[in-house]
Amino acid sequence: MSRTPFLLILPILLLLSGPGVSTAQDVDAEVNAVVRRLERGDAKALMVSSADRLELALFGATRRYSRAQATYVIEDFFRQYPPRRVIRVEGAGTDQAWFGSLSYEYARGSRPLDLFVRMRREGSDWVLNELIVREEG
Repeated sequence: MSRTPFLLILPILLLLSGPGVSTAQDVDAEVNAVVRRLERGDAKALMVSSADRLELALFGATRRYSRAQATYVIEDFFRQYPPRRVIRVEGAGTDQAWFGSLSYEYARGSRPLDLFVRMRREGSDWVLNELIVREEG
């Protein structure tokens, strides 16, 4: 999925995710925390704010994992692709959901990876629901 189609479907995703538009500061702190955890390569900290079951799509292979399983998969990802820098590219959300893209620069990579993150509100907390990793394209 290139960025252009992502931008075309983003309004549809927002409409389907629920009423009301959240303010930037509403979800900003949690998104920034997720970015910091990714940048540190800290799978355990990343899983603290995840849903009980997390959907991971690593280079096209999509699976739903329990929090414990996802921790191991993400730890292995960080070993293979040690993070150097993670940059927020774009994102949007409502009062109940947020979806955005990140640029993931890693130690041995000449080109960053594209990361897509989906979060949703559970009560007063934001939880990580989905993490998609693919080669920049």
